[in-house]
Amino acid sequence: MKITLYYEDKSHPTVLEVPDEECTVMVEKDYQQRLAGVEDKENIIAIIGDGSMSGGEALEGLDTAGEMKSNLIIVFNDNDQSIAEVHGGMYKGFKELRDTNGKSERNLFKAMGLDYRFVADGNDTEALIVAFEEVKDIDHPVVVHIVTQKGKGYKFAEENKEDWHWHMPFDIETGEVKQPMIDPYAEQTAETFLRLAKEDKKFIAISAATPASMGLTQARRKELGEHYIDVGIAEEQAVAMASGLAKNGAHPVFGDYSSFFQRTYDQLAQDVCVNNSPATFLVFWASMYGMNDVTHLGFYDIPMMSNIPNLVYLAPTSPEEYQAMLDWAVPQDKYPVGIRVPHMMVPSSNRSVRKDYDELNKYEMVQQGSHVAILGLGSFYNLAEETAAKLKEQGIEAIGDGSMSGGEALEGLDTAGEMDSNLIIIFNDNDMSIAEVHGGMYKGFKELRDTNGKSERNLFKAMGLDYRFVADGNDAEALIAAFKEVKDIDHPVVLHIVTQKGKGYKIAEENKEDWHWHMPFDIETGEVKQPVVDPYAEQTAETFLRLAKEDKKFIAISAATPSSMGLTQERRKELGEHYIDVGIAEEQAVAMASGLARNGAHPVFGDFSSFFQRTYDQLSQDVCVNNSSATFLVFWASMYGMNDVTHLGFYDIPMMSNIPNLVYLAPTSPEEYQAMLDWAIPQEKYPVAIRVPHMMVGSSNRPVRKSYDELNKYEVVKEGSRVAIIGLGNFYNLAEDAAAKLKEQGIDATLINPIFISGQDKDLLEKLKANHELVVTLEDGVLDGGFGEKIARFYGADKMISTVGSVL
Repeated sequence: MKITLYYEDKSHPTVLEVPDEECTVMVEKDYQQRLAGVEDKENIIAIIGDGSMSGGEALEGLDTAGEMKSNLIIVFNDNDQSIAEVHGGMYKGFKELRDTNGKSERNLFKAMGLDYRFVADGNDTEALIVAFEEVKDIDHPVVVHIVTQKGKGYKFAEENKEDWHWHMPFDIETGEVKQPMIDPYAEQTAETFLRLAKEDKKFIAISAATPASMGLTQARRKELGEHYIDVGIAEEQAVAMASGLAKNGAHPVFGDYSSFFQRTYDQLAQDVCVNNSPATFLVFWASMYGMNDVTHLGFYDIPMMSNIPNLVYLAPTSPEEYQAMLDWAVPQDKYPVGIRVPHMMVPSSNRSVRKDYDELNKYEMVQQGSHVAILGLGSFYNLAEETAAKLKEQGIEAIGDGSMSGGEALEGLDTAGEMDSNLIIIFNDNDMSIAEVHGGMYKGFKELRDTNGKSERNLFKAMGLDYRFVADGNDAEALIAAFKEVKDIDHPVVLHIVTQKGKGYKIAEENKEDWHWHMPFDIETGEVKQPVVDPYAEQTAETFLRLAKEDKKFIAISAATPSSMGLTQERRKELGEHYIDVGIAEEQAVAMASGLARNGAHPVFGDFSSFFQRTYDQLSQDVCVNNSSATFLVFWASMYGMNDVTHLGFYDIPMMSNIPNLVYLAPTSPEEYQAMLDWAIPQEKYPVAIRVPHMMVGSSNRPVRKSYDELNKYEVVKEGSRVAIIGLGNFYNLAEDAAAKLKEQGIDATLINPIFISGQDKDLLEKLKANHELVVTLEDGVLDGGFGEKIARFYGADKMISTVGSVL
């Protein structure tokens, strides 16, 4: 989808590419106009289809829009169809709205804090004109719900909506395809699934609205029955569900196109691989010959997936090898497995194939030669008990109100609303996230609290769920009564429990934000025993306060973690309209930053490193495809940062440094960090991320650059010979120490500050060959996909490989 936006003078149209599947609701233009003091504002119109509404980012966008002062018009095109049929509890609500001419109380949009209008016949141009006339001068966000017929006007498309979602060239008179195309690997996958459904009662196939990727026609889906689940356009939920099913003994397989797997980086890393859940993931069209429009590029799967710890990523070279890998992966219970499904042009082979892949990382030598070794991967090898028995044990899930703003949580609610399950969802509502809550849905939660659960603005009912309310969740007797009421329920239900954060400890009750978590303290006084202040967070906050006064285009964005940037309640108040918090909705934060930047603003989004894992798709698709000059601050990206298993912050380099167009910088001191901030935020050429130093990295008296426009130009701090030491970011000081130690041994080493994580200084690296025998890299991260691999790759084709290839 292309959306054209304009600057205030309407002289510079900006064409913004956004993925068709998940057009996030945009309020950025209005926000930038208000900061610039524009009185005669244009309407901002965001268009989204009902199929895309099940996506987490779309739901995050709705929630953000519901809180903002904006003349945003959200056009909701409802044709009761996704790519295939729609799936999710919210679609019960949409049907009720259609059946009641928009009058049903089960209204997701109102639950998100939005105004609402209904158009019964969206194929009637006159009805559309009347609807737009009604809302064109509106001063707050509104949803115009338009009911349309998919394929309207073309008989063949009207009668077979799924096949005509997109189509190969066809004869317009007969609807026949001129050159039929069948993917043999999709057919092979479907046939395998149908067999497994008969042989393996634990087998479950999962789709995220793309059953065609796996050859699953309507007839085949019907044949699979309860062995098939479609979660709608909710890839995050699909991966999280696969993990849960696998941990409970099922054999789930989730298949999708490669580009859509980008949305699942965090779920693959955190839900699947942290838990070592033996689910299977089939990555289709992962090829230069797959989808190749800019928002569907499918060839970035290898850097994304092959560096996730615990994930076994396989690359079959033929249908025979693909079949052997499927037959091994699905029933095994040791590893999470991804299979890079070959492209349809990869033919059969008469080579014998393995039947077992338990011996990990064991390459197969097909032909032994000499002088030259060629490794051919995957598609390029030729060129070189009852569906987990419905898990009838009582399922109980707990979630806090702060977490509800996250896209995956909303996807999960939507999926639960459609499932035949006795799931009890405990919704703990204390009207707090880490800091205060943000988003339109929280207006609805407040109304539910104020009306003892009776308000019509009920997100859970809008998602197709049953609902119970407990006014005092700190009362154990009230909880016991509530659980007795629902313990034998036969369908999903939300138990909405209102609690007080910090209950029972006065100091925490009075200052909820500071006591979300805490360093060791004196229980009598609440005083911290060893106060810790992150100087880089303080430096960031001070810079923001200055910019808010100097730059009317500056906007700071948080995703419920303002403390990461030193933004206390007082500082947030001082920033005023220069500060936005989207709640725990990191995808929305990055997408918003992209939209703001494309419209001339200077947005900065900062967060802890581990939470950036949720934004891979948005960084790649929303920001870097559009080359949006937003700035991203990555905090606690270090071995010394968060170190519990679900918050590990040192995987940022493999994830972020390989996204095309993203300039990723690694400052080595507060002085260099300040210079990078001062350059990155106002510039309008590049998307920039800065790996904020860990708090233990001290000041330096070295001079620092003021501009970083000359990309990938490393800094040679000290010239020497024989050994070159490249010290990245947090570990630059270690490089200095290593050089000093070598000096004592008579080796005058070259010392380099690379500055750019995302690129190679090829001229410098080439120059080092002349008088250096060894190149050493030091970095605060992981080896697989790390900065060292980037340097080793440069020397990989050179005779220095004998010394450099083994250096980390």
